[in-house]
Amino acid sequence: MNLTNQSTIMDEKVIFLIAVSVVLPIVITWIHYLKEKRLVDQRSQIVLASIEKNPNLDVQQFMQALMPPQRPLRERLINRIHTLQFVGWPLTILGATAAASFLAFGIYSICVNMLRDGFFVAFMCSLPVFSLGIGALRACKHDKAALAQLQTTQD
Repeated sequence: MNLTNQSTIMDEKVIFLIAVSVVLPIVITWIHYLKEKRLVDQRSQIVLASIEKNPNLDVQQFMQALMPPQRPLRERLINRIHTLQFVGWPLTILGATAAASFLAFGIYSICVNMLRDGFFVAFMCSLPVFSLGIGALRACKHDKAALAQLQTTQD
């Protein structure tokens, strides 16, 4: 394999990493924004059509009937805590074990002079998984504090 093929492969890896780490989150955010905008447009069209048919309509009451009722804050916090724990612990354990195993493989490879480029990339890919898990557990801890504060204010 000559030098130009290696540089082409590295260029493809860099382009892929940029696409995954920069473009993908932007596209996901844009799709979510479009979905929310479409829902708001649909609600406004419904309200405008109902006002045209019945000009004496109470808009506030109609909007409250149109919007789904929200669950109580306590119930939402409890559901969020359970979800964050359900997601946070597996991600943390998976990221930590992957990082430890790739680090051990890397150290072993250095000892036997067989280090490859993939070990470093694999190790670096395990860190975001670990970080997501820790972030979810931190958010869970924050929500538990908010739930405790809500219960003390309700008592």
